[in-house]
Amino acid sequence: MSQLIAIDLQRNQLTEIPSAYPLTLREFELGNNRLTTLPFNNETFNKLSQLITLDLSSNPLQCDCHIKPLYHWLLTHYQSELVP
Repeated sequence: MSQLIAIDLQRNQLTEIPSAYPLTLREFELGNNRLTTLPFNNETFNKLSQLITLDLSSNPLQCDCHIKPLYHWLLTHYQSELVP
């Protein structure tokens, strides 16, 4: 697992996910699940410095203060126009 670069967990009806992943992870596909929250914080995103793709499409994420680390990660990795 130390060389893992992609995880595809799309369409699994997941309601939660773990918070620790290999530092080599580049693609993380979580679309079309039932995730309302993410266990990620600023430290998690700092450790996942190789992460290029994070697909969270079609998840009913709650927009509250717990999602701020994701928002800040998106702002630093994508054009601000793409991150409402």
